[in-house]
Amino acid sequence: AFNGLVLWKRKINQWTDHLHGFRSGPPDLPFRLVAVGDRVYVTLGDGQGVTALNAATGETVLTYEGSENARQIIHTGDRLIMLVGSSQVAVQMRRGNGPPARRVLMASDPETGEMLWRKDVRVDTLLPLAVCGDSLLYQTKEHLVCRNTISGDERWRKPHPTHIAAAGNRSWLWASPTLTAYDDIVYVADFRKLSAFSIDDGQALWECSSTAGFNSPPDVFVIDDLLWRGYTRSR
Repeated sequence: AFNGLVLWKRKINQWTDHLHGFRSGPPDLPFRLVAVGDRVYVTLGDGQGVTALNAATGETVLTYEGSENARQIIHTGDRLIMLVGSSQVAVQMRRGNGPPARRVLMASDPETGEMLWRKDVRVDTLLPLAVCGDSLLYQTKEHLVCRNTISGDERWRKPHPTHIAAAGNRSWLWASPTLTAYDDIVYVADFRKLSAFSIDDGQALWECSSTAGFNSPPDVFVIDDLLWRGYTRSR
């Protein structure tokens, strides 16, 4: 980062499948690379598990068992939380008689790779996950859900249908809601509205209009106790 000198490289044979064209996702790609301290956590290819690399050398430190087909990585300090399973194309644009889609939440010790917990979740669990304190938050097509990051157990589930795209629509190649958690409030934006909920009990606080970006999820930022939202597809 100091002078742009290349320090190391790792080969990624296939970063996505053949179903995604120009400006068409996949939506999980930005969530599969995390750098913390002297480690880089990454999937070294589509369908691969999460690997911890030495940030200085690029050498593999360890790979996390059970994390194959990882869709998101979150480092919380004492655990690595991952959403793994079928791609969004397989979930939302499924055709034919292939294997059933599946999604799983899991947590592992970042240092040892020990699996701490693993929970099957609804196949329509959407990216992204968000963590605030010991709360893990995510959206399905019909509900906003909060789990305990320590145990993985569900704390609450509130009805909150998402407005993104119809089943099978090509927008699912890139589409997802936006979740941002700050100061005990979680903000959820889809292609129609931005909603705020209390993380403590899931109580709905307020909502306003929202829209997608240009082939991208809605923009939501919290800066200096102010929330900023995108309100047009133009850039």
